[in-house]
Amino acid sequence: MSYNIDDNEMIMSLREWRSAVRTPTTFRVGNSTLRIQTKFVSMVAVIGLLILCFLFIYGTPYRYKSSYHNIDDNDVAYHKRLKEPSVQNITPSTNRGTYNSTYPLTPPVTTKVGMKYRIGIVSDMDHSSKSKTEDFTWISYLFRGYVVWNPVSNSINVFWDDTKPIILKSSLGESGRGMELSEMIVFNGKLYAADDRTGMLFEIDNNGVIPWVVLQDGNGRVAKGFKSEWAAVKQQTLYVGGLGKEWTNHEGEMLNLNPLWVKTVTATGEPEYGVMSITDGSFFREGVLKNATILTWMKSDLVTYVGEITPTHGFSSFRFVPGTSDRIIVALKSVEDAGLTATYIMAFDITGKIILEETKVADFNLSREVRHRGRPKLRWLESIKNSVSEEVWNKKDVGGGVVEREEEIEIHHSSPDLAETG
Repeated sequence: MSYNIDDNEMIMSLREWRSAVRTPTTFRVGNSTLRIQTKFVSMVAVIGLLILCFLFIYGTPYRYKSSYHNIDDNDVAYHKRLKEPSVQNITPSTNRGTYNSTYPLTPPVTTKVGMKYRIGIVSDMDHSSKSKTEDFTWISYLFRGYVVWNPVSNSINVFWDDTKPIILKSSLGESGRGMELSEMIVFNGKLYAADDRTGMLFEIDNNGVIPWVVLQDGNGRVAKGFKSEWAAVKQQTLYVGGLGKEWTNHEGEMLNLNPLWVKTVTATGEPEYGVMSITDGSFFREGVLKNATILTWMKSDLVTYVGEITPTHGFSSFRFVPGTSDRIIVALKSVEDAGLTATYIMAFDITGKIILEETKVADFNLSREVRHRGRPKLRWLESIKNSVSEEVWNKKDVGGGVVEREEEIEIHHSSPDLAETG
């Protein structure tokens, strides 16, 4: 009986299997309609785009971070800066970040003989800037001194430090030349100098130079460095200009217009090359500044002759005396004649009235190397950070050499007004 049941079950399973093989496979097809919520997706895309725009405008891209000092946490100077009070005259900058408008770098001090300002000048020795003792090294000399202005008698005297000049060194050169510093200026609370051979703008700090921005000749697409001749600050922007005339060969044939370009550099170190000064005639530019009172570039010729004209003496740099409303100027004159060089300093007001006659810069305690090569061209004048102690600098009656030299100047010039002030 059980055998028949098993046979029947086997027969039924075979029939079911054959029936399943013959039956077509059944597929289930779902709904293929794709529905996209366009309003929601559009809103998400707009919000994402706004976030990207915000980050691009107000963020700090990497290219701006390179302008700042990379400070190691273990750096002694870094910890020293943390303890120092915040720098005054910090104002918002149009070039992102903040701008340090401190000037002069060393605050002037009132003395018996007038307001005393710390100054410095650097040398441009052309071919002689190459070091005789170190390979692949070029040098310049930083000399320091004081300018004393008596507002009562409207007189100015200049005194130089008795110490040796600071030797500024760099290994950056072009065609075997370098460190031919043709300009020195305070910008964004720092002291910079321009090398008219390599086009490099150096920061002068801690008695050394730090490469900051390199300016190329012409429109910036030239391999040669820009031959800087002057620099000025206007609206938190550094303007650097060239000679101001066409570049010619010895026969007078024009080679290019590169010296006509005026470069601009932002406080974050971004150079631009969009300005070219084209004028008729020949005009050599050695010193250019912005008048803080007039607040505009002059579009007409305002010519004032200062003192007697000496054909071999030419102005090479000038600075307004702080606190005089840009009315009194201290200037340098350079002489390059028959292989001889010399530097003179003088002071006058903007009407051309002489305050300090043209005076040859006194002999410094120069190193043997400088004496061997002759006098460097001490050309550029600028306020600098003080090197003496704050206690000595802030004294009303500075003892030692400075006051003694001031008394000698009083006797030499027989200035009763200066003598009456003590």
